[in-house]
Amino acid sequence: MSADVARTDDAVGVTGDGSDVRSRVSARWRRWRWPLGVVVVLVATVLALTVLSPRRSSVPLDVANVGDDGARAVAQVLGRQGVDVVQTTSASDATRRAQSGSTLAVVGDGPLADEVLDELARARADLVLVGADADAVARLTEGRVTAGTTGTVPAVPLDAGCVDPDAVAAGRIAVLGTAYVVDEGATGCFVVPGTTAAAVVSVVLDDGRRIDVLGSTDLVTNGTVAREGNAALALRTLGRHADLVWFLPRAIAPVVEGVGPPSLLDLLPDEGRSLALLGALVALAAVLWRGRRLGPVVSEELPVEVRAVESTYGRGRLYRRASARGHSAAALRAGAADRMARRVGLPRSADGPTLVDALARATGRDALPITQLLHGPPPSDDAAFAALIHQLDQLEREVDRS
Repeated sequence: MSADVARTDDAVGVTGDGSDVRSRVSARWRRWRWPLGVVVVLVATVLALTVLSPRRSSVPLDVANVGDDGARAVAQVLGRQGVDVVQTTSASDATRRAQSGSTLAVVGDGPLADEVLDELARARADLVLVGADADAVARLTEGRVTAGTTGTVPAVPLDAGCVDPDAVAAGRIAVLGTAYVVDEGATGCFVVPGTTAAAVVSVVLDDGRRIDVLGSTDLVTNGTVAREGNAALALRTLGRHADLVWFLPRAIAPVVEGVGPPSLLDLLPDEGRSLALLGALVALAAVLWRGRRLGPVVSEELPVEVRAVESTYGRGRLYRRASARGHSAAALRAGAADRMARRVGLPRSADGPTLVDALARATGRDALPITQLLHGPPPSDDAAFAALIHQLDQLEREVDRS
């Protein structure tokens, strides 16, 4: 008989409070599916906006900056021509990416530290110095190119005046920047009238690397790249190889008197601020949504004596309101099993099969119906719940008469 009871327990698969895993999961899913659905929709919307929205920047000469001082236009055209443009603000990362057969563009006139110049000098890629610092130009060209004293002006477009194919293709440029004095080992193009200084210089080092010096960032910025032949010169110079590393050194923010250091929100990108605002709104909505379920605060003087029957009625009302037939049935079964175990002389530590076997002997019933009554699945509706109560009461009466 015990073996039959064990097999019946395994077949039913019910433990604990009388409800199986499937019923618990189903009840929780019905309770939480709408809140979870709202959260999933919000997360999916944020991810879609973050992934699909193009990155924007306000940093000058940034390839993601669409303003007049950005370099988005040149980067986009180079990308359409098959050039892989990768921007970095780290010198070590730039030199690691710039392998032989690629182009490393050093953009901006910010001063570079000696260790940064050493790393750039060891790079195996061809260099393009766009509006670079005069000391950096002299250092990276091994002293063959030095800054002159005369600048070029937009009102006076400059002719190529040399045999370099890139300069010849551009024809004329209109820029405002630095002109350079070159020695016999370098080629100067777009010479400023009345001087020997050139706005664009190219030099080939002893190790075979080519260095192009573009004296003005006007050749790559969105607001001036369309002047004269600026775009042609920039695209040919930067697109000489299939891989272009755009090294934009980190700018040091000027110290403004009376203004403190940037806050955490200032350091976040635009997408980060949007996500932080959306997260705060979602958290506030969750607090308001869950807070309403708590109801008004009730104050009462302590101590409060509550009779056992009132506590039982109150718990029963809570079970009924929550339709927790599984928990109610489990409590009824546990109480009936405890009372009947004492009546047949079994200790509280007796297991289920032992109790069923003793009750079957006391009442003359089969073990299988008793097992299903004490350890069966939770009632599916109120009628089944009422039938369970009646059957438990009848079994207790039979045990009392035995």
